[in-house]
Amino acid sequence: MEASIAQRMREALRWLFSSDEPQWVDAEEVVNDPEQDVKFLRFQLTQVRAELTELNQRPDSFPQSFAALFHMPEEMLRQLPCRYEIGRSGGSWAVVLERCVFCGCALEVVPFHTRRDALLYAALLQKAGYHPKNNQSCSQCYGEYLETTDLSVK
Repeated sequence: MEASIAQRMREALRWLFSSDEPQWVDAEEVVNDPEQDVKFLRFQLTQVRAELTELNQRPDSFPQSFAALFHMPEEMLRQLPCRYEIGRSGGSWAVVLERCVFCGCALEVVPFHTRRDALLYAALLQKAGYHPKNNQSCSQCYGEYLETTDLSVK
């Protein structure tokens, strides 16, 4: 029984990805045509099954790797590779997420009360695969850029 379900799933996926026609159907057409309605529902079922298969194949260690960061002492968090600048800002700690590409000033800074919190935040961003934007500029640099290139924004 299970082999036949897997075989049907493979055939449905082959059919789905081999056809050159668009798979989306206009909602008004589906309402008026029961055959299109069935095709649309089969397509949605195939998509959900494919997503379920992908989720079932993911390792279970993904959430555990995030949880492990919360239990790490500060010394271990310091040793983790990090692409974010962590520094002292006044009386608190801060993580710099984005900098101006022209002058290098901090555009987006997240403040924290303790160094451990800042390190943990940076480690979580790193683990989640967050990549900061690298094409931002501050308003002063952008204004100078517009003046030197004689561009006007209206």
